[in-house]
Amino acid sequence: MYIRLAQIGSNIVTNNDQVQYYHYQCVNDFLADALDTDIIIIQSNNDIIENACSIRKIPKFRYTLLLSESICDLPCAKQLIDGHWSSLNDAIKSLNIKVNRIAQLPNREQKGSIYSFASYLYVNNGMNIAPERNLSHPTLFTYPILDCFFENQSQNKVIDELSKLKVIQPLELVERLRLCPNCDDAHLNYVDQCPQCHSIDISTEVSIHCFICGHVDNQDHFVNRCGLKCPNCLHKLKHIGTDYDRPIENLRCAQCSNYFVDGEVVAKCMVCDRKHTPENLELRSIYSLSAGSNIEKILFSEDLTEQTAQLGEVVGFKHFTWQLDWALKLASRGLFFASLVKLQFDRHNDDLQKFDKNKELRFKEAFINRLAKQFRVTDIITQKDELTYYILLPCTTDELLKIVLERIHTFVDSIVDEESKYLDIKVSVLSLDKELSIKNKVCEIFEKLI
Repeated sequence: MYIRLAQIGSNIVTNNDQVQYYHYQCVNDFLADALDTDIIIIQSNNDIIENACSIRKIPKFRYTLLLSESICDLPCAKQLIDGHWSSLNDAIKSLNIKVNRIAQLPNREQKGSIYSFASYLYVNNGMNIAPERNLSHPTLFTYPILDCFFENQSQNKVIDELSKLKVIQPLELVERLRLCPNCDDAHLNYVDQCPQCHSIDISTEVSIHCFICGHVDNQDHFVNRCGLKCPNCLHKLKHIGTDYDRPIENLRCAQCSNYFVDGEVVAKCMVCDRKHTPENLELRSIYSLSAGSNIEKILFSEDLTEQTAQLGEVVGFKHFTWQLDWALKLASRGLFFASLVKLQFDRHNDDLQKFDKNKELRFKEAFINRLAKQFRVTDIITQKDELTYYILLPCTTDELLKIVLERIHTFVDSIVDEESKYLDIKVSVLSLDKELSIKNKVCEIFEKLI
Protein backbone atom coordinates (compact mmCIF):
# COMPACT_ATOMS: atom_id res chain seq x y z
CA MET A 1 0.00 0.00 0.00
CA TYR A 2 1.45 3.33 -1.07
CA ILE A 3 1.63 6.46 1.02
CA ARG A 4 0.54 9.43 -1.08
CA LEU A 5 2.81 12.41 -0.44
CA ALA A 6 2.32 15.84 -1.98
CA GLN A 7 5.20 18.31 -2.09
CA ILE A 8 4.26 21.93 -2.69
CA GLY A 9 7.07 24.19 -3.86
CA SER A 10 9.76 21.84 -2.51
CA ASN A 11 11.60 18.71 -3.58
CA ILE A 12 13.32 17.41 -0.49
CA VAL A 13 12.15 13.79 -0.55
CA THR A 14 14.11 11.10 -2.39
CA ASN A 15 12.49 8.17 -4.15
CA ASN A 16 11.08 5.39 -2.01
CA ASP A 17 9.11 2.29 -2.91
CA GLN A 18 6.62 2.97 -0.10
CA VAL A 19 5.71 6.43 -1.30
CA GLN A 20 3.88 7.77 -4.32
CA TYR A 21 5.02 11.34 -4.89
CA TYR A 22 3.14 14.32 -6.31
CA HIS A 23 4.85 17.65 -6.98
CA TYR A 24 3.14 21.05 -7.22
CA GLN A 25 4.56 24.50 -7.83
CA CYS A 26 2.14 26.28 -5.53
CA VAL A 27 -0.79 25.72 -3.17
CA ASN A 28 -3.32 26.83 -5.78
CA ASP A 29 -2.14 24.07 -8.14
CA PHE A 30 -2.47 21.50 -5.38
CA LEU A 31 -5.99 22.65 -4.41
CA ALA A 32 -7.06 22.70 -8.05
CA ASP A 33 -5.95 19.08 -8.41
CA ALA A 34 -7.88 18.15 -5.23
CA LEU A 35 -5.91 14.93 -4.87
CA ASP A 36 -6.45 12.80 -1.75
CA THR A 37 -3.08 12.65 0.03
CA ASP A 38 -1.72 11.22 3.29
CA ILE A 39 1.13 13.69 3.79
CA ILE A 40 1.56 17.27 2.55
CA ILE A 41 4.87 19.15 2.68
CA ILE A 42 4.87 22.93 2.19
CA GLN A 43 7.67 25.49 1.97
CA SER A 44 8.76 27.33 5.13
CA ASN A 45 8.54 30.78 3.57
CA ASN A 46 6.78 34.02 4.46
CA ASP A 47 3.48 32.65 3.13
CA ILE A 48 3.44 29.52 5.28
CA ILE A 49 0.51 30.68 7.45
CA GLU A 50 -1.57 31.76 4.46
CA ASN A 51 -0.79 28.55 2.57
CA ALA A 52 -1.51 26.33 5.57
CA CYS A 53 -4.83 28.12 6.12
CA SER A 54 -5.79 27.60 2.47
CA ILE A 55 -5.21 23.87 2.87
CA ARG A 56 -6.93 23.50 6.27
CA LYS A 57 -10.03 25.33 5.05
CA ILE A 58 -10.75 22.39 2.73
CA PRO A 59 -12.67 19.78 4.81
CA LYS A 60 -10.87 16.80 3.23
CA PHE A 61 -7.46 18.19 4.31
CA ARG A 62 -8.33 19.28 7.85
CA TYR A 63 -6.88 16.14 9.43
CA THR A 64 -4.16 15.42 6.83
CA LEU A 65 -0.58 15.32 8.11
CA LEU A 66 0.79 18.73 7.10
CA LEU A 67 4.54 19.34 7.47
CA SER A 68 6.83 22.26 6.72
CA GLU A 69 10.07 21.57 4.86
CA SER A 70 12.10 23.02 7.77
CA ILE A 71 11.56 24.17 11.34
CA CYS A 72 9.02 27.00 11.64
CA ASP A 73 9.27 29.05 14.83
CA LEU A 74 6.05 31.03 14.39
CA PRO A 75 3.83 30.24 17.42
CA CYS A 76 0.64 30.47 15.36
CA ALA A 77 2.01 27.96 12.81
CA LYS A 78 1.81 25.11 15.33
CA GLN A 79 -2.00 25.22 15.22
CA LEU A 80 -1.97 24.65 11.45
CA ILE A 81 0.94 22.33 10.72
CA ASP A 82 1.93 19.10 12.43
CA GLY A 83 5.67 19.68 12.51
CA HIS A 84 8.57 19.80 10.09
CA TRP A 85 10.07 17.23 7.74
CA SER A 86 13.01 15.33 9.20
CA SER A 87 12.83 11.86 7.63
CA LEU A 88 10.35 9.57 5.96
CA ASN A 89 10.33 7.19 8.94
CA ASP A 90 9.47 10.03 11.34
CA ALA A 91 6.72 11.24 9.01
CA ILE A 92 5.21 7.73 8.81
CA LYS A 93 5.26 7.44 12.63
CA SER A 94 3.46 10.79 12.94
CA LEU A 95 0.99 9.71 10.25
CA ASN A 96 0.17 6.46 12.07
CA ILE A 97 -0.44 8.30 15.35
CA LYS A 98 -2.75 10.74 13.60
CA VAL A 99 -4.61 8.02 11.68
CA ASN A 100 -5.24 6.15 14.95
CA ARG A 101 -6.71 9.28 16.55
CA ILE A 102 -8.89 9.93 13.49
CA ALA A 103 -10.15 6.32 13.56
CA GLN A 104 -11.51 6.91 17.06
CA LEU A 105 -13.73 9.79 15.93
CA PRO A 106 -17.45 9.30 15.35
CA ASN A 107 -18.74 10.51 11.98
CA ARG A 108 -20.09 13.88 13.00
CA GLU A 109 -19.03 16.20 10.20
CA GLN A 110 -22.72 16.81 9.46
CA LYS A 111 -23.09 18.25 12.94
CA GLY A 112 -21.40 21.49 11.92
CA SER A 113 -18.29 23.56 12.54
CA ILE A 114 -18.14 23.13 16.31
CA TYR A 115 -17.99 19.34 16.03
CA SER A 116 -15.38 19.59 13.25
CA PHE A 117 -13.24 21.92 15.32
CA ALA A 118 -13.58 19.75 18.45
CA SER A 119 -12.51 16.77 16.32
CA TYR A 120 -9.49 18.72 15.07
CA LEU A 121 -8.42 19.47 18.66
CA TYR A 122 -8.91 15.83 19.60
CA VAL A 123 -6.81 14.56 16.67
CA ASN A 124 -4.09 17.14 17.43
CA ASN A 125 -3.90 16.22 21.10
CA GLY A 126 -2.17 18.85 23.28
CA MET A 127 -2.23 21.57 20.63
CA ASN A 128 -2.20 25.19 21.79
CA ILE A 129 -3.78 28.00 19.78
CA ALA A 130 -1.69 31.17 19.72
CA PRO A 131 -3.06 34.48 18.40
CA GLU A 132 -1.37 36.08 15.41
CA ARG A 133 -0.65 39.80 15.40
CA ASN A 134 -2.43 41.34 12.41
CA LEU A 135 -2.39 45.13 12.25
CA SER A 136 -4.96 45.20 9.45
CA HIS A 137 -7.51 43.32 11.58
CA PRO A 138 -9.99 45.39 13.63
CA THR A 139 -8.86 43.80 16.92
CA LEU A 140 -5.15 43.54 15.91
CA PHE A 141 -5.08 39.80 16.69
CA THR A 142 -6.53 36.78 14.91
CA TYR A 143 -6.53 33.02 15.38
CA PRO A 144 -5.73 31.50 11.94
CA ILE A 145 -7.17 28.06 12.75
CA LEU A 146 -10.54 29.57 13.68
CA ASP A 147 -10.77 31.13 10.21
CA CYS A 148 -10.39 27.64 8.75
CA PHE A 149 -13.44 26.28 10.59
CA PHE A 150 -15.54 29.42 11.14
CA GLU A 151 -14.95 31.48 8.01
CA ASN A 152 -16.83 34.82 7.79
CA GLN A 153 -17.83 34.61 11.46
CA SER A 154 -16.80 36.94 14.25
CA GLN A 155 -13.87 35.32 16.05
CA ASN A 156 -14.81 37.01 19.32
CA LYS A 157 -18.30 35.51 19.12
CA VAL A 158 -16.90 32.09 18.15
CA ILE A 159 -14.47 32.12 21.08
CA ASP A 160 -17.27 33.03 23.50
CA GLU A 161 -19.41 30.15 22.22
CA LEU A 162 -16.57 27.61 22.26
CA SER A 163 -15.61 28.72 25.78
CA LYS A 164 -19.16 28.24 27.07
CA LEU A 165 -19.17 24.74 25.62
CA LYS A 166 -15.70 24.14 27.15
CA VAL A 167 -14.30 23.20 23.76
CA ILE A 168 -11.47 25.67 24.44
CA GLN A 169 -10.12 27.38 27.53
CA PRO A 170 -7.75 30.34 28.09
CA LEU A 171 -4.13 29.34 28.57
CA GLU A 172 -2.05 32.50 28.89
CA LEU A 173 -2.82 36.20 28.70
CA VAL A 174 -1.06 37.63 25.63
CA GLU A 175 -2.42 41.16 25.41
CA ARG A 176 -5.10 43.42 26.81
CA LEU A 177 -6.80 45.71 24.29
CA ARG A 178 -9.10 48.67 24.47
CA LEU A 179 -11.67 48.90 21.70
CA CYS A 180 -14.00 51.56 20.37
CA PRO A 181 -17.43 50.86 21.95
CA ASN A 182 -19.10 52.01 18.73
CA CYS A 183 -17.44 49.70 16.18
CA ASP A 184 -15.32 47.27 18.23
CA ASP A 185 -12.10 48.41 16.54
CA ALA A 186 -8.74 48.65 18.31
CA HIS A 187 -7.20 51.24 15.98
CA LEU A 188 -7.33 54.17 18.41
CA ASN A 189 -5.35 57.39 18.69
CA TYR A 190 -4.95 58.83 22.19
CA VAL A 191 -4.58 62.58 22.18
CA ASP A 192 -4.66 65.50 24.66
CA GLN A 193 -7.17 68.23 23.99
CA CYS A 194 -8.23 71.49 25.57
CA PRO A 195 -10.73 70.84 28.40
CA GLN A 196 -12.58 74.06 27.52
CA CYS A 197 -13.02 74.05 23.72
CA HIS A 198 -11.83 70.44 23.04
CA SER A 199 -9.32 71.53 20.42
CA ILE A 200 -6.19 69.41 19.92
CA ASP A 201 -4.20 72.51 18.91
CA ILE A 202 -2.38 72.85 22.22
CA SER A 203 1.28 73.50 23.02
CA THR A 204 3.54 73.27 26.07
CA GLU A 205 4.69 76.43 27.81
CA VAL A 206 7.44 76.62 30.45
CA SER A 207 6.57 79.07 33.25
CA ILE A 208 8.60 80.86 35.90
CA HIS A 209 7.44 81.74 39.40
CA CYS A 210 9.07 84.84 40.89
CA PHE A 211 9.60 84.44 44.68
CA ILE A 212 9.95 88.22 45.17
CA CYS A 213 6.43 89.22 44.06
CA GLY A 214 4.78 85.89 43.36
CA HIS A 215 4.26 86.59 39.67
CA VAL A 216 3.86 83.52 37.39
CA ASP A 217 4.18 83.86 33.63
CA ASN A 218 5.63 82.32 30.50
CA GLN A 219 9.41 81.97 30.62
CA ASP A 220 9.77 84.11 27.47
CA HIS A 221 8.44 87.14 29.40
CA PHE A 222 11.25 86.82 31.97
CA VAL A 223 14.15 86.62 29.51
CA ASN A 224 16.20 89.72 28.64
CA ARG A 225 19.77 90.42 27.61
CA CYS A 226 21.04 90.30 31.20
CA GLY A 227 19.43 86.95 32.05
CA LEU A 228 16.12 86.50 33.84
CA LYS A 229 14.18 89.50 35.09
CA CYS A 230 10.66 89.57 36.51
CA PRO A 231 8.42 91.66 34.22
CA ASN A 232 6.26 92.58 37.23
CA CYS A 233 8.66 93.65 39.98
CA LEU A 234 11.76 94.07 37.73
CA HIS A 235 14.03 92.12 40.08
CA LYS A 236 16.84 90.07 38.56
CA LEU A 237 16.36 86.37 39.15
CA LYS A 238 19.74 84.68 39.55
CA HIS A 239 19.33 81.52 41.62
CA ILE A 240 16.65 78.90 41.01
CA GLY A 241 15.17 77.79 44.29
CA THR A 242 16.07 81.10 45.95
CA ASP A 243 14.84 83.81 43.58
CA TYR A 244 12.48 81.74 41.42
CA ASP A 245 11.42 78.25 40.40
CA ARG A 246 9.88 76.56 37.41
CA PRO A 247 6.47 75.10 38.29
CA ILE A 248 5.01 72.18 36.42
CA GLU A 249 4.81 72.62 32.66
CA ASN A 250 1.56 74.20 31.54
CA LEU A 251 -0.41 73.95 28.33
CA ARG A 252 -2.00 76.65 26.25
CA CYS A 253 -4.75 76.23 23.66
CA ALA A 254 -4.12 78.05 20.39
CA GLN A 255 -7.86 78.28 19.67
CA CYS A 256 -9.31 79.71 22.89
CA SER A 257 -6.08 80.74 24.73
CA ASN A 258 -7.09 78.61 27.71
CA TYR A 259 -4.16 78.00 30.09
CA PHE A 260 -4.22 74.68 31.94
CA VAL A 261 -2.01 72.07 33.55
CA ASP A 262 -3.56 68.77 32.44
CA GLY A 263 -5.13 68.20 29.06
CA GLU A 264 -8.28 66.15 28.54
CA VAL A 265 -7.28 62.73 27.18
CA VAL A 266 -9.59 61.23 24.54
CA ALA A 267 -9.33 58.16 22.33
CA LYS A 268 -10.29 58.79 18.72
CA CYS A 269 -11.28 55.76 16.67
CA MET A 270 -9.44 55.78 13.36
CA VAL A 271 -12.27 53.81 11.71
CA CYS A 272 -15.51 55.51 12.72
CA ASP A 273 -14.05 58.87 13.92
CA ARG A 274 -15.91 58.67 17.23
CA LYS A 275 -14.20 60.10 20.33
CA HIS A 276 -14.40 58.39 23.71
CA THR A 277 -12.92 58.91 27.13
CA PRO A 278 -10.49 56.10 28.09
CA GLU A 279 -12.80 54.79 30.83
CA ASN A 280 -15.63 54.28 28.29
CA LEU A 281 -13.57 52.04 25.99
CA GLU A 282 -14.36 48.34 25.77
CA LEU A 283 -11.74 46.13 27.41
CA ARG A 284 -10.86 42.83 25.73
CA SER A 285 -8.22 40.31 26.79
CA ILE A 286 -6.39 38.25 24.18
CA TYR A 287 -5.34 34.78 25.33
CA SER A 288 -3.54 31.84 23.88
CA LEU A 289 -5.99 28.94 23.98
CA SER A 290 -5.91 25.21 24.65
CA ALA A 291 -8.36 22.33 24.33
CA GLY A 292 -11.18 22.45 26.87
CA SER A 293 -12.42 19.76 29.24
CA ASN A 294 -15.61 18.95 27.28
CA ILE A 295 -14.14 17.81 23.96
CA GLU A 296 -14.42 14.05 24.52
CA LYS A 297 -17.84 14.44 26.14
CA ILE A 298 -19.11 16.37 23.11
CA LEU A 299 -17.60 13.96 20.58
CA PHE A 300 -18.37 10.61 22.20
CA SER A 301 -21.15 10.84 24.75
CA GLU A 302 -23.37 13.88 24.36
CA ASP A 303 -25.29 15.64 21.67
CA LEU A 304 -24.31 19.25 21.31
CA THR A 305 -26.93 21.13 23.30
CA GLU A 306 -26.98 24.82 23.99
CA GLN A 307 -25.54 25.75 27.35
CA THR A 308 -27.32 27.92 29.87
CA ALA A 309 -26.35 31.53 29.28
CA GLN A 310 -25.67 34.10 31.94
CA LEU A 311 -28.31 36.73 32.65
CA GLY A 312 -28.12 39.55 30.13
CA GLU A 313 -26.23 37.54 27.50
CA VAL A 314 -27.42 36.88 23.96
CA VAL A 315 -28.76 33.30 23.87
CA GLY A 316 -29.07 30.79 21.03
CA PHE A 317 -32.25 30.72 18.97
CA LYS A 318 -33.13 27.15 20.08
CA HIS A 319 -32.92 28.19 23.70
CA PHE A 320 -34.93 31.33 22.98
CA THR A 321 -37.67 29.30 21.26
CA TRP A 322 -37.94 27.03 24.30
CA GLN A 323 -38.12 30.09 26.58
CA LEU A 324 -40.82 31.68 24.43
CA ASP A 325 -42.86 28.46 24.47
CA TRP A 326 -42.61 28.38 28.26
CA ALA A 327 -43.71 32.04 28.42
CA LEU A 328 -46.73 31.35 26.18
CA LYS A 329 -47.87 28.47 28.38
CA LEU A 330 -47.70 30.64 31.48
CA ALA A 331 -49.45 33.52 29.69
CA SER A 332 -52.28 31.21 28.53
CA ARG A 333 -52.99 30.46 32.20
CA GLY A 334 -53.07 34.16 33.06
CA LEU A 335 -49.92 33.85 35.19
CA PHE A 336 -47.55 35.81 32.97
CA PHE A 337 -47.41 38.59 30.40
CA ALA A 338 -44.61 39.80 28.15
CA SER A 339 -43.76 41.59 24.91
CA LEU A 340 -41.82 40.25 21.95
CA VAL A 341 -39.72 42.67 19.86
CA LYS A 342 -38.22 41.90 16.45
CA LEU A 343 -35.27 43.79 14.95
CA GLN A 344 -34.85 43.18 11.23
CA PHE A 345 -31.83 44.36 9.22
CA ASP A 346 -32.54 45.01 5.54
CA ARG A 347 -29.78 45.79 3.05
CA HIS A 348 -30.33 48.39 0.37
CA ASN A 349 -30.35 46.36 -2.83
CA ASP A 350 -28.88 49.20 -4.87
CA ASP A 351 -25.85 49.44 -2.60
CA LEU A 352 -24.99 45.76 -2.02
CA GLN A 353 -21.94 45.89 -4.31
CA LYS A 354 -20.52 48.77 -2.31
CA PHE A 355 -20.86 46.97 0.99
CA ASP A 356 -18.00 45.15 2.71
CA LYS A 357 -19.30 41.88 4.15
CA ASN A 358 -16.72 41.82 6.95
CA LYS A 359 -17.56 45.39 7.92
CA GLU A 360 -21.24 44.47 8.00
CA LEU A 361 -20.47 41.57 10.33
CA ARG A 362 -18.47 43.77 12.70
CA PHE A 363 -21.09 46.51 12.58
CA LYS A 364 -23.95 44.17 13.50
CA GLU A 365 -21.97 42.48 16.27
CA ALA A 366 -21.05 45.83 17.81
CA PHE A 367 -24.65 46.98 17.33
CA ILE A 368 -26.21 44.02 19.16
CA ASN A 369 -23.64 44.18 21.98
CA ARG A 370 -24.45 47.84 22.53
CA LEU A 371 -28.17 47.18 22.16
CA ALA A 372 -28.04 44.48 24.85
CA LYS A 373 -26.85 47.10 27.31
CA GLN A 374 -30.09 49.03 26.78
CA PHE A 375 -32.17 46.25 28.37
CA ARG A 376 -32.65 44.68 31.78
CA VAL A 377 -30.67 41.56 32.66
CA THR A 378 -33.98 39.67 32.77
CA ASP A 379 -34.75 40.47 29.12
CA ILE A 380 -33.78 37.72 26.65
CA ILE A 381 -32.10 38.48 23.33
CA THR A 382 -31.37 36.09 20.48
CA GLN A 383 -30.10 36.14 16.90
CA LYS A 384 -32.15 33.98 14.53
CA ASP A 385 -30.01 34.58 11.46
CA GLU A 386 -27.55 37.19 10.23
CA LEU A 387 -30.32 39.77 9.75
CA THR A 388 -32.92 38.99 12.45
CA TYR A 389 -32.95 39.49 16.22
CA TYR A 390 -35.69 38.89 18.80
CA ILE A 391 -36.05 40.30 22.31
CA LEU A 392 -38.42 38.86 24.94
CA LEU A 393 -39.41 41.44 27.54
CA PRO A 394 -41.02 39.68 30.54
CA CYS A 395 -43.60 41.48 32.69
CA THR A 396 -43.54 44.61 30.53
CA THR A 397 -46.61 46.82 30.79
CA ASP A 398 -47.82 48.99 27.91
CA GLU A 399 -46.39 52.08 29.58
CA LEU A 400 -43.02 50.45 30.10
CA LEU A 401 -43.08 49.00 26.58
CA LYS A 402 -43.58 52.48 25.17
CA ILE A 403 -40.47 53.65 27.03
CA VAL A 404 -38.48 50.65 25.82
CA LEU A 405 -39.51 51.23 22.18
CA GLU A 406 -38.58 54.89 22.41
CA ARG A 407 -35.21 53.85 23.79
CA ILE A 408 -34.71 51.39 20.92
CA HIS A 409 -35.69 53.94 18.25
CA THR A 410 -33.44 56.58 19.84
CA PHE A 411 -30.59 54.11 19.91
CA VAL A 412 -31.15 53.02 16.28
CA ASP A 413 -31.33 56.64 15.13
CA SER A 414 -28.02 57.36 16.88
CA ILE A 415 -26.18 54.84 14.69
CA VAL A 416 -24.32 56.96 12.16
CA ASP A 417 -21.60 54.53 11.10
CA GLU A 418 -20.57 54.26 7.46
CA GLU A 419 -22.09 50.77 7.37
CA SER A 420 -25.48 51.98 8.58
CA LYS A 421 -26.01 53.83 5.27
CA TYR A 422 -26.44 50.46 3.58
CA LEU A 423 -28.74 48.94 6.22
CA ASP A 424 -32.28 49.65 7.36
CA ILE A 425 -33.27 48.51 10.86
CA LYS A 426 -37.00 47.80 11.27
CA VAL A 427 -38.59 47.35 14.70
CA SER A 428 -41.86 45.46 15.30
CA VAL A 429 -43.52 44.42 18.55
CA LEU A 430 -46.17 41.97 19.80
CA SER A 431 -47.82 41.78 23.24
CA LEU A 432 -48.11 38.23 24.59
CA ASP A 433 -51.39 38.38 26.52
CA LYS A 434 -53.61 35.50 27.62
CA GLU A 435 -55.88 35.46 24.56
CA LEU A 436 -53.01 35.54 22.05
CA SER A 437 -51.11 32.84 23.93
CA ILE A 438 -54.09 30.45 23.96
CA LYS A 439 -54.72 30.72 20.21
CA ASN A 440 -51.16 30.61 18.85
CA LYS A 441 -48.10 28.40 18.94
CA VAL A 442 -44.51 29.58 18.94
CA CYS A 443 -44.09 29.35 15.15
CA GLU A 444 -47.28 31.36 14.65
CA ILE A 445 -46.09 34.04 17.06
CA PHE A 446 -42.93 34.55 15.00
CA GLU A 447 -45.03 34.83 11.82
CA LYS A 448 -47.10 37.63 13.33
CA LEU A 449 -44.01 39.80 13.71
CA ILE A 450 -43.64 40.94 10.10
